[in-house]
Amino acid sequence: MRHVGFRLDSEEERRQFLDLGVEFTSDTQKLNGDLLTSIDLEEDDPRWRRIDQLLGGRRTLDCVAATFSLADLDAADFLQVSANSAGYPQPEDNKAYLSATFDLAEYCVHCGIGKKQAAPFRLKGSPVLRDNSMLQLNWIPDEYFVTRATWEAVFKPLGIEMRPVVVHRTGIEIGSVVQLEIPHCCDLIFDDVSYQACSWCNRRKYSPVFKGFLPKPIGPNRPIFKSNQSFGHGAQAFKLVMVSAALYRTIKQAGVTRVKFSACAK
Repeated sequence: MRHVGFRLDSEEERRQFLDLGVEFTSDTQKLNGDLLTSIDLEEDDPRWRRIDQLLGGRRTLDCVAATFSLADLDAADFLQVSANSAGYPQPEDNKAYLSATFDLAEYCVHCGIGKKQAAPFRLKGSPVLRDNSMLQLNWIPDEYFVTRATWEAVFKPLGIEMRPVVVHRTGIEIGSVVQLEIPHCCDLIFDDVSYQACSWCNRRKYSPVFKGFLPKPIGPNRPIFKSNQSFGHGAQAFKLVMVSAALYRTIKQAGVTRVKFSACAK
């Protein structure tokens, strides 16, 4: 599967992609007047030639990732979880959300490793979350947000706590939406994943692109947890978020939407 994220100049340009039968796989976000979106298609899809022409050499996020059958997912002991992204942490200008949300004592501005959440995320307002849907924020790939009702029905019974979310301008808590708290981490087993050591802090950051099963976690005993290792490119670093098979089944049975899973190796 090939994933491409890009900006569009106009709604008319977006329509050209729709006319090809392309479905956008993330919500279109307005960013400085542009349209930000992404598509997922098989690498041998015949529409790529025309899509490349429409992209016209513009800068994109382009990566290849494995796809998993339902049998692969159902048989996995652990799975990586991801969700659709929408909205930005506040204040977003000059990345001021970092100091507003995180303890940056161990943070490296060059590779992005080391930030630790110390305060609630601040949002422009209450995000539009359909019942039983899950949300990530742009720039924050390893934190998840759900409605309070979904947290109480799906996650709270498994001992998964929550953090409040607040409106940026007022600091008032958004009662309808919460952040899932994921305090536990473990190592992942892998041999063949490329990495870079930061020239400033010397910490390793691994490539987030996997073409097969994801690395196996070492002995976690939690329904949801993060990797100890950091992943990403450039100045962005994040953890992989994993769930147990039991939580995966609970999420499926509860009908939680806008969430994706990738199977870990056994």
